[in-house]
Amino acid sequence: MTGLATQALDLAISRFPATLAPADAPAILRTAAPRLASGPQLYFECRLAGDARAVDVSQHFFADRGDGPRLLALALRQVQRGQGESWARLADFAEAWSASPALAGAIPEIGLEHDLGGDGQWVAAPAVFAAFRDDTLTDRDAGERFVATVAPAAAEGWRRLVATMETARAHGLVPGRMAGVMLSRDAQLRCMLRGLTPAAVGAFFRTAGWSGEREPLLTLLAEPPLATEATRLVLGFGPDLLPDCGLEVIHARGAAGEAGRGALLAWLVERGLADRARVRSAAAWAGRVAPMDTQAPWPAALIARDLTAADGRLEWFDAFLSHVKLNFIGGRLSPAKIYLGLCPMGRLEQADHA
Repeated sequence: MTGLATQALDLAISRFPATLAPADAPAILRTAAPRLASGPQLYFECRLAGDARAVDVSQHFFADRGDGPRLLALALRQVQRGQGESWARLADFAEAWSASPALAGAIPEIGLEHDLGGDGQWVAAPAVFAAFRDDTLTDRDAGERFVATVAPAAAEGWRRLVATMETARAHGLVPGRMAGVMLSRDAQLRCMLRGLTPAAVGAFFRTAGWSGEREPLLTLLAEPPLATEATRLVLGFGPDLLPDCGLEVIHARGAAGEAGRGALLAWLVERGLADRARVRSAAAWAGRVAPMDTQAPWPAALIARDLTAADGRLEWFDAFLSHVKLNFIGGRLSPAKIYLGLCPMGRLEQADHA
């Protein structure tokens, strides 16, 4: 963990909306520092309603930015800290991802999500997400290698996932780009579907034998704020298809995306799934972060580099709203969550969890 990564985390903490986090959030977030690499962009998962206000932290690594060695170095540091076999397997994958252009081409992005446990400590093993160049079916060989390396115990779940995606595609649904391994949850798998319509999802559920509450979910998918191309259905495998699922709503950057997200958040407030004050606080997060915009010290590593830059150009950070997440458990939606993104050095990537 370098000074730049620590200081970037401090920048985020200095502008973090108070209503979205508990009073001790700054101290807790700083304890995540050893789990973070320098450079890759950060995400903060915040609860928009309910008593629980824990903030989870994610990082995304991009092959075309040369982030493979950063991921490998991070994983090896965790192994040295005695953080468990999961990190050793992740180091093995990061080494292959760094060395193989074919693997990096099929999986251009890796995400790590660090969850805060009920005891106030970070869960030892992260959730690991692979974003494929095309989708989980087109790049299934790379996905199989990813799962076999990071979580060999999930091999049967991966086979069930691929078969389920084939069933979904036969019903007109579109397999998503991202698949994840929940290393702290018995290596459960997650994947997404898009191109949702209630009719197609209902037919898919019947064929796939999904045991969850179908009608309430299909009714939700017909609601205008969710009946858009921005909505993804998140399925879980453990190794069988799990009865609970999730929805992630990923609006594109720009005016149309902001309008869609605004309509969704207003709908969530009306249903008691988001708190109006927290929604307003989340909106205040977005914007360009320059040295004059923060109460925290500007990263010394950036100051040193900018002073010697030939063009005299100052770097900056981009704070943005990524996506809204909903869990569908026991036939009901749980309170909404929103992801706040912070991209260092002005290089913005809108994470595509499609």
